[in-house]
Amino acid sequence: MPRVDIPDKVTGIYTHMQHVRVANMLHGRVVRPRGQRAYGTRAAPLAVDEASIKDIAGARIVRRGDFLGVVAENEWDAVRAAQQLDVRWQETASLPDMVKLPEILRARKSTDTVVVDIGDPETALGKAT
Repeated sequence: MPRVDIPDKVTGIYTHMQHVRVANMLHGRVVRPRGQRAYGTRAAPLAVDEASIKDIAGARIVRRGDFLGVVAENEWDAVRAAQQLDVRWQETASLPDMVKLPEILRARKSTDTVVVDIGDPETALGKAT
């Protein structure tokens, strides 16, 4: 397949997605809790201080259920608003102390489950060269 986009990319006239601008366009950022609570535990925002971003002109908070984000007219304002927004997050379980991890894992009960049990390994290994 011929790449008809290459000449425009080489000459710098190709319009990449990040260069598209439309009327009344807003830039957005998702706001997540910092650290290990950010992923996998679904920490919910309990309180959001809207006044914490009042100095960023045009920045607005977007909230739907547990989703929290910010939008602004220019990208840097959206980045600043996401970093600056004061949120109290629901407490979630954290990872154990890494220094004590071996003892913690040894102390926990484990469950062994056989998923597949086919053949006899001793016989199979005896036939191996």
